[in-house]
Amino acid sequence: MKKYILVLLLICASVFGKQLSLSSFFVRISDSLDCVKANNFSCVSAELSAFELSFKALEQSSSPAARGVKIALSTAKKELSSASLEALSIALIAFEKEQNPTDYQALIKNFEKKVMPAFRAFETATPNGELSELQLVYKKLYDAWQRNERVVGDLSSAHYGKIETAMAMYRLAMLNEPMDRAAMSEQVGLMKGYLAEFLAGKYQNASSENGGASGLLTALAGLKTALDNIGKDDKKAKAEILSFITAWPTFEGEIRTRDARLYNKIESDLPSIAANLSANKANLEYIISSIEALDLNAGYNAIDVALVLIREGLEALLIIIALFAALKTSTKAKVAISLGAGLGVVLSIVAAVLLATLLPLDNADVDREILEGFVGIVAVGVMVFIIAWLHSKSSAKAWEQFVKNQAKILAGGSVLCLGVLAFLAVFREGLRRFYSTLQCCQRLR
Repeated sequence: MKKYILVLLLICASVFGKQLSLSSFFVRISDSLDCVKANNFSCVSAELSAFELSFKALEQSSSPAARGVKIALSTAKKELSSASLEALSIALIAFEKEQNPTDYQALIKNFEKKVMPAFRAFETATPNGELSELQLVYKKLYDAWQRNERVVGDLSSAHYGKIETAMAMYRLAMLNEPMDRAAMSEQVGLMKGYLAEFLAGKYQNASSENGGASGLLTALAGLKTALDNIGKDDKKAKAEILSFITAWPTFEGEIRTRDARLYNKIESDLPSIAANLSANKANLEYIISSIEALDLNAGYNAIDVALVLIREGLEALLIIIALFAALKTSTKAKVAISLGAGLGVVLSIVAAVLLATLLPLDNADVDREILEGFVGIVAVGVMVFIIAWLHSKSSAKAWEQFVKNQAKILAGGSVLCLGVLAFLAVFREGLRRFYSTLQCCQRLR
């Protein structure tokens, strides 16, 4: 799974910035690994030979990191094993970092500019603010943090985890009845210290112990214990949930890469669940069952990705084909359908960029579903009109009359409706795909 996420990240970089794209090389390594698993070593040799030929053609193929790639490639061609291919992948990642360096100083300045004003407002409101005001300033801080957290995670994973935990603990204290201002002030102080340390360049790397899939499974067992103790030992149940929240930054990626909605739900709902256990028992059950439903050992390849894209786009494609087939004798209708579909592609890209830019990541999936639902309702209305219009021409007599007056009819609003229907069909599915891709790029940056 990680190798395909890496390919997606590199594709995003090539689309949104003038960087050297190495996605084709990672795809060749991925294909080579599949060949090794199938014991097809002639396929591995062919893939690595193509890799070598393309790599030598790069202008940057003589850099220090490029020499590391060549050494790893030479070893891989001799051994033809998974281990040597993984070593080649690591060398290629080092080369990619060398050629596409991240301007962390600019990211830090942007982080300070976007996050610190929100934090100062949050800090000021905490001592005496009403609940509604506190929820508003917390949300503004959370949104700013979500959009700019990458630089903290990259440079100081320990500070990233501590800030995430402090924000969750603050929200828990804020939602307690009565509100625990002392605990809230304590978390604000901790966050202030962590942010100051990070901005001062005092970076810390978090331990990877108890992280990943194994850490998630251990924490999941704690959530099950919490569920069993609700109503029996609420203190123990709350402690188990707090333990999950504390460990969350070490394994959150295992959920984020598999189910973005579940990731957002866990981040937003667990503090509320801990604050009011009895009222949120069903919600905790849902989170536990959703985590259990994830296949943490799943492996994916390019065919799986292609099938998802085909499935998502098939609905729009079928509608366009059906419209062309039904009106194959009308040039005006074809033009209207083609223009509607083309406009749908263009506007879906524009809308996806605007939504990804303007909407916070924690509400992104909900906002997208609302927009898709609205577009879907309009599309259904247009479809009903088109079906009724075509049905009115279904009898032989009506169809004969329709053919005679086709030019007149198509000159009216019917052609416009066909174009609108084609636009809505493409726009809805296009928005879903382009927006989801941009979300992935935002989270992976």
